[in-house]
Amino acid sequence: MIGHALLFSALVTAGAAPLASPPVIEPWVPPVLRDDLKLEDLFPDRPFFGRTARNVEWSPDDRYLAFLWNPDGERGTDIWLYDDRSGEMKRLTSVETFIPFDPTAKKTAERYQREKKREEERKNLSEEERKKLEEQDRKEEQELRRRGEWAPDYAGISEFTWANKKNEMLFVYKGDIYRLRMDGKEPERLTRTSDSERSPKFTKDDDGFYFQRDAGVYRLKFGSSMIEQL
Repeated sequence: MIGHALLFSALVTAGAAPLASPPVIEPWVPPVLRDDLKLEDLFPDRPFFGRTARNVEWSPDDRYLAFLWNPDGERGTDIWLYDDRSGEMKRLTSVETFIPFDPTAKKTAERYQREKKREEERKNLSEEERKKLEEQDRKEEQELRRRGEWAPDYAGISEFTWANKKNEMLFVYKGDIYRLRMDGKEPERLTRTSDSERSPKFTKDDDGFYFQRDAGVYRLKFGSSMIEQL
């Protein structure tokens, strides 16, 4: 007892802080329930965010930020462009972009339009009517696949690269290389082969580009049809 008293006296003399008061526990208040909350509010038809953007690269003049993105769960990955001066963002490619180049792109675009229309129709149907429509769509797809007329999914852009000095880029779509300028015009198709080209890179002076095909590396100047194997 004497030892405890001396220890307490020493702590007080040294200016030890008094014991803290017990915390005040607030009474629990139940959350306010919403009468209008629906299942669609928790699980929307389409997600708020798509896949993570990738291949994020600045243009040579640091004005444009380009990246590959698939927002809202859409099919295929496209090139998106953010303008740092205006703050605007726009989509540079889509399945419609390749209708002049790819025979299947038009059928795919038409298929997506039909599917979008069907989705809108389903919203106003009962559960039984919705199931009948889904079964009808499934049989239609099976028949088109059997006849070899089913439009494939949109492949999208696999990669892109900026030029060294100009605001233009090269990108790869379904194994072919395209050139795209920032003037709003359609892309220019640079290769059209049965083989797949990849990894395009502009030459130092931006007057041509390098690319890979199988195990080889090649060079092609703009405006020329002569491909040089390195």
